[in-house]
Amino acid sequence: MNNLPLVTIGVPAYKAQFLAEALESLVNQTYANIKLLVVDDCSPEDLNAVVERFRTGHKIEYVRNEINLGGGDLCRNWNKCLELAQGEFFILAADDDVYDTRFVELMVELTVQYPDADLFHSRISKINEQGETLSYSEPCFPFETAAEFIHFRLERRRHQQISDFMFRSQKLKAAGGFVSFPCGWHSDDATTFILSLNGVAWRPEVLFHWRTSDVNLSSRKDLALEKIKGSFQFLDWMGNLLPKLTPHSAVDTLFLASIKRNANESILRQVNMDLAIGGVGALVRFIIMKKPRGVSARFYFKLALAKLRRLVR
Repeated sequence: MNNLPLVTIGVPAYKAQFLAEALESLVNQTYANIKLLVVDDCSPEDLNAVVERFRTGHKIEYVRNEINLGGGDLCRNWNKCLELAQGEFFILAADDDVYDTRFVELMVELTVQYPDADLFHSRISKINEQGETLSYSEPCFPFETAAEFIHFRLERRRHQQISDFMFRSQKLKAAGGFVSFPCGWHSDDATTFILSLNGVAWRPEVLFHWRTSDVNLSSRKDLALEKIKGSFQFLDWMGNLLPKLTPHSAVDTLFLASIKRNANESILRQVNMDLAIGGVGALVRFIIMKKPRGVSARFYFKLALAKLRRLVR
């Protein structure tokens, strides 16, 4: 085991409902050198009682925040997990998702195959509250450049989740950790985009199962405006990232040109979806919201007018 690199799995926990199932999939990993870290974000539920059920025979560190961090800024607890992480690699695991027992083992194999990459992931499935499979993510190339990775995520809306990635810990820490936007909206995209600069490696097996439920952030109507703010901040952030992307081939050159040309429209598709979820109240607040930096007044009000017209049809 001493020859195996240490992998820290950080679980920023708040909900108890599926925590036991999530932890069971993590303590049963086939990889031998894992530090499992559960950071209880001052939950009103007794998460420690759930963790205690798995302590026998497993190394689990449990930390409880004195105050809730994620309620005001989701990435604060994500980054708390990263700060406490040890070893060469880091995985941010949610408190309700499920991993195949081979996930860590096969991710570490990718690091040997692609030693210059800083980001590793697999195909995923979407499951419901009962654990039934609803869909699968699109296939990827075994290795993608940053231009390819960002193109397929941003423009093609390829399905992925922050918890199906393994990061090189020091590279993630050096980049400043997880990028913070309101509600953590697009924080996963921004963070993985930064870590993709040296390429992204992928396994075709379905090794991660993302759970959708009524308590998911994506389904909360009351946070629609905050998520829209996050989308606009991400749009501004992308404007700073794009000049750093260097093409490595003719394909990269084509993809980068497409990303620069279509980034606004790609991100604003998400704004449209959030407005639809939020309903009339979100639309009204959106119209009177201060125009985000980096977005032209003409473009902003054109979007608001289009949504208003659709609503009154």
